[in-house]
Amino acid sequence: MGLKRGQIGELNRRITLRKRQDVPVGAFGMSASYSGEVPLWAKVEIMASGKPQDGQQLDDVATHRFWVRYRTDVTVDHEIVYQGKTHRVMRVTDWEDRRRFTIVEAKELHG
Repeated sequence: MGLKRGQIGELNRRITLRKRQDVPVGAFGMSASYSGEVPLWAKVEIMASGKPQDGQQLDDVATHRFWVRYRTDVTVDHEIVYQGKTHRVMRVTDWEDRRRFTIVEAKELHG
């Protein structure tokens, strides 16, 4: 089943895109540092299943799909903050290779 065609008017949820970088602290610790926070309008979809598909590890299951206006700067080094919850970017796709929408699949982080 393919994705439905996105419409600009559907980008009606506010998200924040930020780049995460882990910085060493002390001998064995790490601390997260964030840069380039960008507020964006997005269409937010909860993925149909939180269960892994054949051959997927539990850590590899995306929980949310975010549609944003076309961007080339989103990578797996980014996180999305939506409704106070942080989501780790897992996959980034140019929808139908049209340079109209970027689809970001992400996993909600707990704790």
